[in-house]
Amino acid sequence: LDLHELAPLTAGETMRVRLLVDTDSARPVCPTALKLYSQKHPLPLSDVLPALENFGLRVLAQDLIEVHAGDTAAAGVYFIQRFRIELGGDCTLPPARQREIFEDAFTRTWRGEVENDGLHRLVLRAGLDARQIVVLRALTRYLLQTGLPYSQSYIEQLLAEHSAIARLLVRLFEAPFDPALGAGHDDKRRNSEQIKIAQELDALLDKVATLDGDRVLRALLGVVRAALRTNYFQA
Repeated sequence: LDLHELAPLTAGETMRVRLLVDTDSARPVCPTALKLYSQKHPLPLSDVLPALENFGLRVLAQDLIEVHAGDTAAAGVYFIQRFRIELGGDCTLPPARQREIFEDAFTRTWRGEVENDGLHRLVLRAGLDARQIVVLRALTRYLLQTGLPYSQSYIEQLLAEHSAIARLLVRLFEAPFDPALGAGHDDKRRNSEQIKIAQELDALLDKVATLDGDRVLRALLGVVRAALRTNYFQA
C-alpha cells in the first residue's frame, strides 16, 4: 500500500495522503492514523500540524520512515510520515467516505486550491467535501462584511459544534439550484426537498442553547434563503 502511494511522486506529485480508518467496520469509526508521503525531504511539521488541527485532528505522535529507491543517490529517497491521531468529535460517516472526502480536501488545501481554516473541521464532522465548505466560507465572509459582531474563528467553532446544522445549510443552499433536481424553480421535487430541509433546520435551530449562537446560525440561514442564483454548479 505504501508503494502504491509513493509511485505517483515520481511523476511530479509533491505529496500524497492516506487516512487510516477501518473500512471493514459495519459501523462508523473514527480514524486512528494518517500517512503523508513525500519525495526528497519530509513535509515540515510547522506546515502539517496546523493544517491537521484545522481538520479537527489532534496529533499524538509521529513516526518517520525513510525509503530508498535504489543503492545510489540518483535513485531517489522518499519519506513516509505516520501520524497517530484522534478526532475531536463524533464520527458519523462510513469509513470509505471519510477517506474519500478527507484525502481530497487535505490535498486541495496543501496545493493552495482552498483556504486553510477551521471550517475544515466539517469535513469529518459534517461529511462535507471541500467544495461544499467553500459555500460556508463564502457565507461566513459575507456576514463578516455586513458587520455581524462575531469573529470568523467564533463562527467556525459554532458550525463545528452544530455540524448537523452546517450540513443542512449547505443542502438548503444547493436545493434550489441543483440541476439534478430538475429544471425550474417550481419543480415539485425541488420544492419538496427545500421544505423537508427547512423543517429539519427549524427543529435543530430551536435547540441551540446560546443567544449568540442562535443569532449567527439564523443569519447564515437568512443569507441562504436570500440567494437568487449561483455559479456553484459550474464545472
